[in-house]
Amino acid sequence: MLYKQPAAIPPTSKECGLLCGSSGDGILMNFCSAEHAGRVISSFRSEHKGDAEFACYIKIFYSHDVKIAQRNMIQEFANYDSLPQYQKMFIVDGVHEDILHAKEELAAGRVYVPESLARISLFNPSPSSLADLIDHFTKSGVTLPVIYPYFDESDDQEYKQKILLSTLKQLDIN
Repeated sequence: MLYKQPAAIPPTSKECGLLCGSSGDGILMNFCSAEHAGRVISSFRSEHKGDAEFACYIKIFYSHDVKIAQRNMIQEFANYDSLPQYQKMFIVDGVHEDILHAKEELAAGRVYVPESLARISLFNPSPSSLADLIDHFTKSGVTLPVIYPYFDESDDQEYKQKILLSTLKQLDIN
């Protein structure tokens, strides 16, 4: 039996839909805004007439210390911003300059989290903030929002389980 080889096309470009629209059955996106996801999905749908799934990793940063969660989130943005395809996406989404400023602050020993980044990722979110972000992604066409929790290495297993179970319960996911 032959299996269709999945295409490895960075879902950070709205051309993605054009590149895989004829043979793909969906897209897995990562670390983007709901607006960007909507543009990619629209492009894909313009070339693909069948059913498709649109998944998106939504990174959520947790820590017992909010400053650590913030720092980890900014560091992740800075890491991704160093990749050309993500940097291009961040520029289009209007958050690139905010990421640079936050990175500079971090280098100076200060933690600054621009509000604009909350369109993409959250740190220690309230249940309603997380639900609102998920809702924003689903309204953009994401059919499978994938909550990707990040914890600091200083957080123990008990804390991680408490957060995950609480989040599942508050989002009514069983």
